[in-house]
Amino acid sequence: MTLGIVIPTQPGRELLLLNCFKSVLQCDPSQIVIVSPRPENLKSLLPLDERIIFVEDSGTGAAAAINLGLNRLTSTYAAWIGDDDQLIKTGIASSVSLLQSDNAVMATYGDCRYKVENGGVALYKPGVSAAKTPGKVLNKIPQPGSIFRRLPTGEFPQLQEKLKFVFDEQLFIDLAKHGTLRYINEPVATYLWHENSLSAGQRRGAIQEAVELRWRNSGPLSRAVFLIPWCVMLLDSIVPTKAYSRHLGKKRWIRES
Repeated sequence: MTLGIVIPTQPGRELLLLNCFKSVLQCDPSQIVIVSPRPENLKSLLPLDERIIFVEDSGTGAAAAINLGLNRLTSTYAAWIGDDDQLIKTGIASSVSLLQSDNAVMATYGDCRYKVENGGVALYKPGVSAAKTPGKVLNKIPQPGSIFRRLPTGEFPQLQEKLKFVFDEQLFIDLAKHGTLRYINEPVATYLWHENSLSAGQRRGAIQEAVELRWRNSGPLSRAVFLIPWCVMLLDSIVPTKAYSRHLGKKRWIRES
């Protein structure tokens, strides 16, 4: 059983990429696919390793870049991690072990450390109940550190490339149609929360796209039940913010520093 990991990256983020890459190496993957607009420039930055595959980014968005990487994997399981985030070895090992022991599990997710640029860290614990949240009022599954298996067709699922922000939530919705999403009760990744990160830096667009996705994936009953909270979310998106501190008082968060 093997794990392949995709890292999409952009020029000018070499230091972030190097730190991310080091964390990925600690997870002992069988393949690491680096997707970049200029992959040739990265070969001298990263150590020589036969597991690394460099792929040229098509330039049509993050989901498309990740799909390019997934399509190059020959591994049993797959994950992707942003170049500004990092994986945590022990949590990833537990995730792979769970996938190996239960074929009904389509994907795992776990606790995620959120790190802000001033050095503060908070641990987010989504819990078992988060598995039921994709496509509902609020998706509570953090994508960093999530690992998934191949579909019954033998292929890895493809992200919807028309989505800019919430392609990970759509993936969880799609995977749940084929099996279960299972929680790992330990940290699996560290997420760097900063204004240039995809969803944190463009909160308004992310919320609006998320509501559209949930509407599209819901039947008439769910639309009636969730219409009011979705409308509240849209109103909230009118006043974008880069902070996440308003969530830290909730029981899912534990301040670490």
